[in-house]
Amino acid sequence: MSPDHAFFIEPNSVTGQSFILDKEESHHASHVLRMKAGTVIRLLDGTGNGYTAEIKKLGTHVSGHIIETIPQLGENTTPIHLALGLIKRDRFELTLEKATELGVQSITPLILDRCIKRSVNLERSRKQIIAASKQCQRSYFPAVHQPISLNEWINSTTNEIRIGCFIGSETPISNVAKMFPSKPLHIIIGPEGDFSEPELKLLIENQIVPVNLGPRRLRAETAVMAALAVLNETTN
Repeated sequence: MSPDHAFFIEPNSVTGQSFILDKEESHHASHVLRMKAGTVIRLLDGTGNGYTAEIKKLGTHVSGHIIETIPQLGENTTPIHLALGLIKRDRFELTLEKATELGVQSITPLILDRCIKRSVNLERSRKQIIAASKQCQRSYFPAVHQPISLNEWINSTTNEIRIGCFIGSETPISNVAKMFPSKPLHIIIGPEGDFSEPELKLLIENQIVPVNLGPRRLRAETAVMAALAVLNETTN
């Protein structure tokens, strides 16, 4: 049975079979959740290691014993990287949370022609990703990058498999697993209003594989969740 609560632990705070939480996580365990010695918890180091552990001592720094080490806890077998046209803050933050829960390895915001926003609070975004990772108990915390242009994204992924969710494409996203079995995937989704015509032309010229998410026009955050859900089901 999986422990109910998970905590972030710095990789260097696990030594042999012992662990020690930082002040913030210790406060949450001791004073918010009011845990007791003997409670079994989950630890996540953000780099791909999960642990089942037992609390031995509470206080300013909660410490205890490692029961089990679980490499790649909660991780997909096929890495998926998301590039998304910047959207309004509340919707972008919802996307961060759900993309984290659905297993993406990285999130790259894109500054596109129809984007209203042009910047991201990276510190706030990383805190949200840690919170979402703890909630769903995954051991790797996705990287969120500074916003970049479409050309920069294209150039940085030249040798990768790149999938574009385009309105009107004839290929369903569920076919991706058959087309590229067990291959890391980079998926790109447009902002509110979708890609502009010049952007679509640029993507097609650079051999981004077009796929569709069904017959309806979806909000960007809905498109992310729909695409990742299908890829989780078909590629992992």
